[in-house]
Amino acid sequence: MRQVILPRLAARAPARVVSFGCRPYSLDIHEDLDAAGIEVWTADIDPAAAEWGMPGRHLTGDASRLETLPGLPPVDAIICNGVLGWGVDAEDDVRRALRGFHAALSPSGLLILGWNTDTLPDPANLPEWKLFAPAFAFHDPARVTFESVTHVYDFLERP
Repeated sequence: MRQVILPRLAARAPARVVSFGCRPYSLDIHEDLDAAGIEVWTADIDPAAAEWGMPGRHLTGDASRLETLPGLPPVDAIICNGVLGWGVDAEDDVRRALRGFHAALSPSGLLILGWNTDTLPDPANLPEWKLFAPAFAFHDPARVTFESVTHVYDFLERP
């Protein structure tokens, strides 16, 4: 994430990014993007996670119910890493989250989706996946898997 994805995201120069899921290990991600001149918003379902969110630009709410997040501005990129399968688990919730991400993204907006094959069926099999196109211009391949872990990154964009 820090060595490959964040530098590529910063080079793309999105005006505004929202990052779903805030924990101590995500602080560096938010700070790196902020230091690159990107307006970073954070969101987490856990009110206590605001401690690791962006001051003044943190929202508390469910990624599968974006319409209930008051004040979420339109965004050029969404990072959703470790949320699907770790709280947004039910198929209906994953489908709703994908629809919400699509609605929140500006045209040509980027979705960076990190999930684990042992916690969630492949979201690419859901009809909402077709709302997006593979973001080959951002990362080729548009899906990255790892031999030693079950984590997957998908790079998608809103056509």
